Amino acid sequence: MISTWLLIVLIVITLIAIILTYRILKGMENQMKQYEEDGVTVEEERERSIRYETESFKKHLPIQIILYIVLLILTVIGFLIYFM
Repeated sequence: MISTWLLIVLIVITLIAIILTYRILKGMENQMKQYEEDGVTVEEERERSIRYETESFKKHLPIQIILYIVLLILTVIGFLIYFM
């Protein structure tokens, strides 16, 4: 049987990953609403798109990758403990 502490750790990390993903998406949604309210030109939209692509990959993606890798590793460890 999987140990209680490992199960708790997996649940906590999963919840952290879900919450951070939600916050990132909510922030992007608020930013898009602000752009719509401001009324942007095609040139401004193009520059914003390029800036978003570079900032998003540098800022948000590494955090999510780390969280999901840790979650995957702990899940594999949990399964190994359970089946041994």
